[in-house]
Amino acid sequence: MSTFSRKWLPAWTILSLIVPGPSVAADAADPGRQVSETAVARLQNTNDKIVRAAFGKSVRVSPDSRRVAFIQWTGRQTAIMVDSKEIGRYDDVVEGTQVFSPDSQRFAFAARRGTQRVFVLDGSERTGYGAVGANSVVFSSDSKRVVYAAKKADKWFVVADGKEGSPHDALGTANIAFSPDGRRLAYAAMEGEEWFLVLDGVAGKRYEAIGDASVTFSPDSRSVVHTAKVQGRWLLVIDGREGTACDEIAGRFAFSADSRRLAYLCRVGGEDLLIENENVQARHEAMGALAFSPDGSRLAYAARVEGKWFIAIDGKAGNPYERLGAQFAFSPDGRRFAYAAYKNGGWYTVVDGTESGPYQGIFDLTFSADGKRFAYWAPVGKTPFVFADGEKLGPYTAIGAGSLTFSPDGQRVAYSAQRGNQTFVVLGGHEGTPHDGLVRGGKIIFDSVDRFHYIVGRISGNSLLIQLVEERLSR
Repeated sequence: MSTFSRKWLPAWTILSLIVPGPSVAADAADPGRQVSETAVARLQNTNDKIVRAAFGKSVRVSPDSRRVAFIQWTGRQTAIMVDSKEIGRYDDVVEGTQVFSPDSQRFAFAARRGTQRVFVLDGSERTGYGAVGANSVVFSSDSKRVVYAAKKADKWFVVADGKEGSPHDALGTANIAFSPDGRRLAYAAMEGEEWFLVLDGVAGKRYEAIGDASVTFSPDSRSVVHTAKVQGRWLLVIDGREGTACDEIAGRFAFSADSRRLAYLCRVGGEDLLIENENVQARHEAMGALAFSPDGSRLAYAARVEGKWFIAIDGKAGNPYERLGAQFAFSPDGRRFAYAAYKNGGWYTVVDGTESGPYQGIFDLTFSADGKRFAYWAPVGKTPFVFADGEKLGPYTAIGAGSLTFSPDGQRVAYSAQRGNQTFVVLGGHEGTPHDGLVRGGKIIFDSVDRFHYIVGRISGNSLLIQLVEERLSR
């Protein structure tokens, strides 16, 4: 039996039998960090291939990074585990249906038992389906409601709060959405060759198609929008009102936080238009991502003119570059703005118009909650470093993608990093107790200015122990 290959550990996620505990100790690497470790699960007698291929795809971490759900293969059946509890055994699990609620207290999934599909919510089964739609399980933002797509005979329907809706020939499983307040439900359905939106149980106008993952509510829950195809052209439908006809509607559209502004990109006749509230605000040979600032007062977008890309904020263009990074970021107060740009063979961060670099790449642009501090990570040559307000932290062998975060008061930056065979959480430049990797899908979460937690894995011989690590700062 082979042992786990440590080079794969930053990406794995697997688990099984609970091991009670917690243990509490001062962090050997940083005595100012008091560490409590609680065992969540253990997987034994496995090998590298299973870890990477099978279990790595099966694990779900709750939004609060305190709970885990996973699949444990037991002979010919699949056991669904949530923390230490076996929920049930089935022949298979429907892809993409394992979902924690936003408050992390509830868990849902769909599975196959014989020829039937079963939907399971909080351990209770609802049976009798011929199919359950992949990736169709959606909780409301308050975690009180749940909806999914199911099929009986040759008809599909949504099941919301346990009640079956009207039958349809097909459903757009990526187009099922609750409003932010959880009171309204919208989804795309098909009859014959025509698609339409069903909003609060009422069917809307029929179209040739409705764009994948386009059904979206405004932040105030009052409006719903989606893309639709009419005579070969695409348009945005806002509360039933049809917008500008486009050859293509590129990417997602954006609402401002107060729901008063709606912007999207519309390609017409070889150029891209930026349309806000159905008024053309800009037109360029090509345009990329767009986003409102958190307070809704500013609008940023990427555009290309004569082969050069730039970022424009409220219509004011920045410097031209050869390429732009996929991510750009406003500070939470909307006053500051950062993005990554490429020129002359290197990548640069551009923060409020000021460049830093060059690097081999730039990742995880992150502002503190008060907007005063800024951090990211980047390879210098082939060696990754974290940069926080100009301070260079490292070097490391690897840095956990998406792990970079600030404490609520902005005083400390935290992230997961690897050096050699050891992985640890770095806080304020100080390395914590080594482990074998953060569980994929988990995050470093601050509970207060001096307390934070995360989920890690530790290898012992041929077993893998998953632990919840809670840290308290004593200074």
